[in-house]
Amino acid sequence: MIQAPYDHFRNPRARYALAMARDKTKCGDCGGRMTQGFVLDVTHGGRVTSRWIEGKPERSFWAGVKTKGHETREIESWRCDDCGLLREYAGKAILANRGW
Repeated sequence: MIQAPYDHFRNPRARYALAMARDKTKCGDCGGRMTQGFVLDVTHGGRVTSRWIEGKPERSFWAGVKTKGHETREIESWRCDDCGLLREYAGKAILANRGW
C-alpha cells in the first residue's frame, strides 16, 4: 500500500509525538517537564559544549576529526525530570568552526 504524504498525521500517537517534539519543555514519552542542559566535552584545552557537524566523521592527523567546510551548530540538550529521556536539537549555526 502506498502511503499518502502526511498520512501519519491520522495516527493519534504520531500526532501526539509530533506535538511533543514541537514543545521542547514537555517530554514526548511521558509528558513530564523537560529541563534544558548541555553535553560537556572534556578536551585537552578545557571544557566545552558539544557541537553538531554536518556529514560523516573523517579522520584528521592533527585535529582527530576534520571539520573544515562542514556546517557546524550548537547542540541544545533537554532532559525529562520524570523519565530521564534526553532530547538533542541542532541549534543555531556557528561561524566557520571558530574555536575548533
